[in-house]
Amino acid sequence: MPINYRPVSICDNMNDEENKKQKKYPKCVCNQVLNTEKLAQEICQTSMLTYAEAKMAIETVTHTLLKVLGNGNFVNIEGLGSFQPTAKYISEEKAVETSRSQSVELKGIAFRPSKEAKMILSMAGFKKADERLIERKDYATRKRKSYLNK
Repeated sequence: MPINYRPVSICDNMNDEENKKQKKYPKCVCNQVLNTEKLAQEICQTSMLTYAEAKMAIETVTHTLLKVLGNGNFVNIEGLGSFQPTAKYISEEKAVETSRSQSVELKGIAFRPSKEAKMILSMAGFKKADERLIERKDYATRKRKSYLNK
């Protein structure tokens, strides 16, 4: 099944009005989000594991991965990619004054796909998303944002 995308325009804000250029780039459109239960069901269909075993395996990998990252280690899963924690200073003023560990916090978790993962995904191909799918996703996003702003 190909990956759906939609063309998105971005405006060049670096140049003055008469030299502005509109660029387009493809943005992937999500078909659906697989939570742990749905992912476990997918694993069951492609392996000999039961649903309970698949769900337990996902939960164990998640817990162990986070524990290992929390200990300052990087994780490389062959065929998938590598995970590593990223950090940032809490504020620029503190970074200038001192470089103590209290002025550093977690920024996120960086994921770098392996060459094998990139190759497999590149074979999936792309298809321009159906306008109804885009409208439905945009409506859901607007609805979620309005709910969060209440």
